[in-house]
Amino acid sequence: MSRKPERRRRATAAFANHPNATATRSSEEPDDNPDASLNADRRSGNPAKRAANKRAKQTADAEKPKAYAGRPIRSRRAEPGEACAATHRQIIPTGTVDEYAAMLPPVTPIEADDLDINKHFHHYTDAHVQSASAFITRSGVCRYMTDHHVAGKDHRGRKETIPFHAIMVALWLIATDGGNLWMTNVRDVLFHKISATSRARLGITYSDRPTRPADEARDQPLALADRNWDENSERTVARTFARMLATIDPSVLPKNRNLEWQDVEQRKRSLTVAQQQLFQARLDWVCNRLLETAFRCLPRKVRRKYQGSACIDATPMRLYSKMRGKHNAYCSSDPDGGVYDHVGDHGEPAVLSRGVFWALEIHLIVAVDCHNGDRQWLPALPLCMTTDRPGFDPSGNARRMFAYLAQIRDLPRKWLAGDLLYTDQIPGKFQDAAREVGYQPVLGYGSKHHGSQGTHRTGARMVEGTFICPAMPEELINATVLRRTKDSDGVPLRTHEEWLGNIQSREDYLMRTHGKEEDGKQRLACPAAGNNPTARCPLKEKSLPERKTRQPDGKVVDVRLTINPPEHLKGPNDEPLLDVCKQQTITIDYTEDGDESYSRYRQELRYGTDQHQRTYVRLRQAQEGVHGFAKKHAAQALDNPDARLVRGKAAQTLFAALLLAASSIAKIRKFLRTAERSPQTGHRWVKREALTDALRTPPGDAAPDPPPEELPAVA
Repeated sequence: MSRKPERRRRATAAFANHPNATATRSSEEPDDNPDASLNADRRSGNPAKRAANKRAKQTADAEKPKAYAGRPIRSRRAEPGEACAATHRQIIPTGTVDEYAAMLPPVTPIEADDLDINKHFHHYTDAHVQSASAFITRSGVCRYMTDHHVAGKDHRGRKETIPFHAIMVALWLIATDGGNLWMTNVRDVLFHKISATSRARLGITYSDRPTRPADEARDQPLALADRNWDENSERTVARTFARMLATIDPSVLPKNRNLEWQDVEQRKRSLTVAQQQLFQARLDWVCNRLLETAFRCLPRKVRRKYQGSACIDATPMRLYSKMRGKHNAYCSSDPDGGVYDHVGDHGEPAVLSRGVFWALEIHLIVAVDCHNGDRQWLPALPLCMTTDRPGFDPSGNARRMFAYLAQIRDLPRKWLAGDLLYTDQIPGKFQDAAREVGYQPVLGYGSKHHGSQGTHRTGARMVEGTFICPAMPEELINATVLRRTKDSDGVPLRTHEEWLGNIQSREDYLMRTHGKEEDGKQRLACPAAGNNPTARCPLKEKSLPERKTRQPDGKVVDVRLTINPPEHLKGPNDEPLLDVCKQQTITIDYTEDGDESYSRYRQELRYGTDQHQRTYVRLRQAQEGVHGFAKKHAAQALDNPDARLVRGKAAQTLFAALLLAASSIAKIRKFLRTAERSPQTGHRWVKREALTDALRTPPGDAAPDPPPEELPAVA
């Protein structure tokens, strides 16, 4: 995700008062540019002419200096004879060899063949190893995989010399230490970085290296016994890891070979569809147990502040394999991945262009503190995950995560935010599934979603997720459309303040709920219906008598809105024509007549309101912040494929779970170190920045930037 809007905002704030700052206009003020009329005249219905105008505009723009709004211009081409880098760069003359040697200090002889250059390992203390072992034991993943491995054996065989538990402990130590998840590093941790006592506790019975690396003679070749031990021990670790993955691996494709697809078909694992689904469920369970264990490392008092709000999104994880498109006759050496594209649904484009890469897509649900105010009571942490090819079945991957979360009885569930990819999903596969497990979607809308989203057979209209009176003026219905639409000068037809006023004015036309929703059906009443109408309408005679109420200033007046229904809603004798106007209440079936738009777009938080915007932006920002934090090369480096060389969906998904869980531990540790404690309640909190700038656009126009404190550090 691009962070240019955030950088532009910071640049504007930093240089707003600069003495050389250029005067800039607001995006909502008229443009005095004399070229505006020329650009408007260049518009043509002829495609060739439009293309020529576009090239001419690009050429003209290339000659103009580029600058952020409010920032002084710091780039332009020097005029002939003007000072520039070509004439003012520093040049240090070298001279001859003798001249330069005369300036050098004397070079004295150096002897270093007696220095210790043997490999020395960073050692983990027994307490550190015991802590990592307790984390893996508490998650229960090793016992689960060991039980399935034993159950799948045809015969008992020899006793393992390196248990699954030892492998997972070593991987967890590497992940939390920011190392590479290589089998060589796992071997080094188990035999060179922990003590013999820790090895015995982990159940390792594999023999030690004949010669310790620190005791090797520097000028002697590696002994054959040591060379054999290095190769055999690493091979043993890799085989143990492969046996462990075999219990949870849903992939049927061969790895590490660039084979033709016709050969791949002959080398597939013989797993039925039901078996593939079972192994996928096992893989998701193991990974999510690791994430849940890390989440529960939060102190109980901090964890109780969590109200259940979350955000769902997907992020790519690059793979250590060469990209092969879906129309290529040869498969990739890691065929479980796919081509990732940053635009659209992130699936493989028709033509492989610059910027695409080979990856798995991590679908992630992040737990977020959504309290109002400037206090954050707990850090944003990964809660549930799964992986798949980029752009493939996002709603199916969401349901897999919902299925796991539904089994956590003590986990609250409230708001669930998602980007436009989830807004466009089939309601029965995403929105309804989210509501079944207790989440209430908080969605953004794109340009095709704004305004009227359908009219029910009773006459009630759905406008941006909410049913409203059919007599609501068109300017209120299309408020967001006008906010997003710009005139020929590039100025929006509605300012942000006008748009907020229109959103507030919609409240007088809202349909009111009667009772609870049952089996996807909800009873609604128009604002002028019932014994306590909140508006007056000539089509509802009971709403016309005056109903005075005391106002905050002490006056007693009737402040209700008077609805003026248009002529097409009335008959020849001014009688109501629509059921919503005839009846006191109507029943909405959100999937009636196969129309899925009602169930797809409806939201419990009214779109555009302050609560909706703050909830949506807060959740989306936290999600992007978790992605950036986990991908930092200075820590877990989830975005570095060189740190994950073992190929295959199971290995890469397990690595991703370990790295995400390790990032959760790092965030928890940072939160507990920096949080302030309330003297009255004892609750911890950190101060977070206000969302003033992030609330200037309707939710869904663009992905929000992550919080500044969670921006990835430069490697």
